[in-house]
Amino acid sequence: MAFGDFSYYNIGDRGTRSFAELKELFAGNGMVGFVAKERVDGKLVLPEAVKLLVMKSA
Repeated sequence: MAFGDFSYYNIGDRGTRSFAELKELFAGNGMVGFVAKERVDGKLVLPEAVKLLVMKSA
């Protein structure tokens, strides 16, 4: 478990967004579905801002 100030965690885009229409899956009900994908990455800029709680399993 992580505790701390997560304002020091940066999330950045690493690619383009893509959207796809799923006609076949929902066509039987007269509906249309969509799926969206985006590639992102994250990094803790200040490691001292977050501490990890490590516990042994029983």
